[in-house]
Amino acid sequence: MLTLNELPADKGRYRYFLNDEIADVDETFHCEPQADGQLAVNSVRKVPGLTISVLARIDSMGVHAFDVCWSTDRSPAIAASCALEAEALTYSRKIGDTACQPSSIVTTDYAKPLLYPLMRIFTGTVIRQLAELGGEAQVLVPFIADPKNTQKLLSPEITTRRAVAEGDCEVERINGETIDCTLWRFTGGQYSSDARFWLSADGRLQRYCWQQDESRRWDVRLV
Repeated sequence: MLTLNELPADKGRYRYFLNDEIADVDETFHCEPQADGQLAVNSVRKVPGLTISVLARIDSMGVHAFDVCWSTDRSPAIAASCALEAEALTYSRKIGDTACQPSSIVTTDYAKPLLYPLMRIFTGTVIRQLAELGGEAQVLVPFIADPKNTQKLLSPEITTRRAVAEGDCEVERINGETIDCTLWRFTGGQYSSDARFWLSADGRLQRYCWQQDESRRWDVRLV
């Protein structure tokens, strides 16, 4: 089965539906193979007043470095950089031009975590990595749960994530075509056991459904 870093240069878009209505969220990605065999992935998510951009590098082991920027109309941009190195995981963060978290080493009681830089294009890679590690591992995600908390925004959040395959199925795409997929449960962080994720044979996320709370149900599809 192909991994994300083995895919050819391509681009795509994820369309978000909130309670079955199209949401004002535009998330695009572009994948570009590098001369050293790695894959550079740029993904941008735009909502009114906010742009999140990620540039990540992927090798055969998964995401090993990324830069992420949170940019709004009314406040200085917040940026963070993360890299898995031979002996440590480094993470730095700044607000505007001011470093608010100097380059540091993130340590845990476990092995170095998997990196999940927010965007949907990286979801399949993390799920497959979890499966290869027995279904459970520590995963690092930049914190975005409380956008008003600028002192914490994009800081590293490490949680235990789990992935379990629930069988093969077909997914109908927005254009009416069907694609063979595997259905996964991917839990931990904001995702409870009712969240569902569909990956195609190349490991790419085709669709996911998530009940955020009692009034918000998300359905996100690759187009």
